[in-house]
Amino acid sequence: MMKKIQRLLFIILGIVILLGQTNVVNAKEKQLNENYTVYWDDVVNTGKDNGYSKSMPIKNGDPHYGWKLGKFALSGFSSKRIDDNGNYILLKNVGDDITLYFLLEQNINKLDNNKSLVINEDKNGYDNYFGVKKTNFGKGTLIIRKIDSTGNKNDPKIFTNYLKGVEVGANTKIDVFEEGDYEVSLDYEVRSNGFIFFKDYNNYKIHFNFSIRNGNSMIFPFDVKTKEELRNTSITENGFYLDLANSKYLNVNIKREVLKEGANGLVEDTRYNRPAKDKEEFTEEGIYTITVENVYTSEKTIKKIYVGKDKILKAHVQTGRSIENVREIVKLGATIDEEGNISNIPKEYRNDYKDISKKSSNVSLPVIISLIVVMLLFIIVTILKNRNEKINDKEIKKKVLSKRNNPDAEEEFDEDNNKEES
Repeated sequence: MMKKIQRLLFIILGIVILLGQTNVVNAKEKQLNENYTVYWDDVVNTGKDNGYSKSMPIKNGDPHYGWKLGKFALSGFSSKRIDDNGNYILLKNVGDDITLYFLLEQNINKLDNNKSLVINEDKNGYDNYFGVKKTNFGKGTLIIRKIDSTGNKNDPKIFTNYLKGVEVGANTKIDVFEEGDYEVSLDYEVRSNGFIFFKDYNNYKIHFNFSIRNGNSMIFPFDVKTKEELRNTSITENGFYLDLANSKYLNVNIKREVLKEGANGLVEDTRYNRPAKDKEEFTEEGIYTITVENVYTSEKTIKKIYVGKDKILKAHVQTGRSIENVREIVKLGATIDEEGNISNIPKEYRNDYKDISKKSSNVSLPVIISLIVVMLLFIIVTILKNRNEKINDKEIKKKVLSKRNNPDAEEEFDEDNNKEES
């Protein structure tokens, strides 16, 4: 019996996994957040048997006049913009799950509450715009095509007989989208049943475009050898490479500066200031300033990294002070460690570097507070432990005396107890 139950559970589990892997899920979804949802429901008459190629407005007398099949909803983004063509640009952040839904509003076998108006099975459907060859479109075909950052148009995803599996009123999940430009079209054929055997057919389309972009302006430099992430003002002797975290639409620029002998001694010299690309490595000695801009949010991120062993440059990057300033205090006795931290700062320059000394004192303060808290906890725990042990000893003594049924001993115990309490 147990084996049969186990087999049944495995079968159910397999069915659940298969259903979870489908691209189109027909299920009652959670209520969409209206503040972070956009909709499309504009429909056009494309004529008949022409690859859904025309675009005619629906006027009085058209079988589709006065009612709508449903609407598309895109939800889960953090912010939105509108481009020059009136299309939405949806900005996503880490953790956002942008999903497209179709909300069916009609019974496809009784459109506009009319038994003579139905979604027809388009057995010889094709789409000229997407290059979809003639095939059985069934009762509505959904087509989604992605255009990547290089302008390459991916092969469209085609869901034939799409409307047949959609429940009226359900938020039918279609797909999850990453960065790129998208084109979506729902092609369907409506049949009007007239007198006796007379039937009329019309093709319709809901078509729209949208784009998805990352909302941040972040880039991540990593040490080429240790593979550790480098923060702003980091120092490495190995060099670093850039990771754009799959953001394809950021403007990334990098400037490299070195020290060069000039008329007044060593001065900064810019060797290049140019665009950078994903996974590009930078191992030559120098100070690198990385500037990242998100053109959709106008936000900028700037990171400075030093590659090399020169202590003056390390301190320059670490403190943000000018090279001339760092060299001057070193001449007057200041010292620089391997991390670029400055100590023994001359008295006349301490005000200029007081924020650095604050950082040093702030680092030790949490440690001191933590030690004090630990010591207090230890003292409290010790006191409580000793108190519990004393109480336990008294309880044991009392139980022993009561077992002996010795009244004199109990009185003696009470006298001792009173003495201890006093």
